[in-house]
Amino acid sequence: MTATSERLLERDAEVARLRRALAAATDGAGGVTVLAAPAGLGKTALLEAALAEAAANGLRPLTARAGELEQEFAFGVVRQLVEPAVVAASDEERARLLSGAARRAATVLDLEPDAALDRDVHATLHGLYWLLLNLAADGPLVLAIDDLQWADEPSLRCLAYVARRLEGVPLAIVATMRTEAAGGRVELPDAATDSASAVAATAARLTAIEELLAGPGAERIEPAPLSVEAVAELLERALGRPSEPAFATACRAHTAGNPFLLSEVVAELAAEGVAPTAARAAELERIVPTRVGETLRRHLARLAPDARALAAAVAVLGEGAELPVAAELAALGRARAAVVAAELVGAQVLAPAAAPRFR
Repeated sequence: MTATSERLLERDAEVARLRRALAAATDGAGGVTVLAAPAGLGKTALLEAALAEAAANGLRPLTARAGELEQEFAFGVVRQLVEPAVVAASDEERARLLSGAARRAATVLDLEPDAALDRDVHATLHGLYWLLLNLAADGPLVLAIDDLQWADEPSLRCLAYVARRLEGVPLAIVATMRTEAAGGRVELPDAATDSASAVAATAARLTAIEELLAGPGAERIEPAPLSVEAVAELLERALGRPSEPAFATACRAHTAGNPFLLSEVVAELAAEGVAPTAARAAELERIVPTRVGETLRRHLARLAPDARALAAAVAVLGEGAELPVAAELAALGRARAAVVAAELVGAQVLAPAAAPRFR
């Protein structure tokens, strides 16, 4: 076990499944593993653990991180994965990598500036597939993609194309994917507020993601929230003393066992010198870490005005707010407020509960 995986709490089963996927790729049986969960559940930490395992076992890592503002950059994620390896290669090695069918990948990488991007999409995907095969000829590969839900559609189609052809190929695809809090789905656009083209583009990306997940050998791993016991262990690690059960329980309830939120709250506790005792458990209610607030503001900025208005109303009313009262304060009808509240839950701003409250 690597040092990275040793730092992860309650993730032994997930690390073991990742290790098996990487071992299979090393033996020539490639596959796809997707770490799917709401924000903050430790997907990226598990991806980093997978990369550490890969490095320890001789798999070459090719990495990419999708960005919400780069979804219109065709093959942007694929370029992140393969471009550094191709550009760093010697002229002789590059010629080998881009030989045969893989030559079609040269236009995607702007290595043939005089050639227009190949209009034959299938030929382009096939070229990128062969480029990966040529890279894998030097040793097993792991393609690691963070935030798959924001990947551009051509890259997703390429990954799905490759995933269907991994039998006998020493290549593992490992990706993280943020899902909604309820239902385990990728975040969807709002047809009422987004343009038709935006909705269509997102639908195309979701179709490609579903195709990738439905491929042969694809495995989905869903990390769960941390237990009270894990919260207590993290508190002890960070604060240097055991926490009293009531404090650990309150901290778990305050963060819903979300590792990201928990780490931020614990950092605030350490900075303020709050002792993890039952007598001080009530102080958790006032602690909203700066980074969590910034994340919340980013989530709200992407939502429609009605959603921001309802969130503001809930913030004013505080814990115990009732939806009809929040709707009136936000100048929304009750039916519209119910729809908007569901959107805020899906965006992980509000918690899934009868009375609206922030996560």
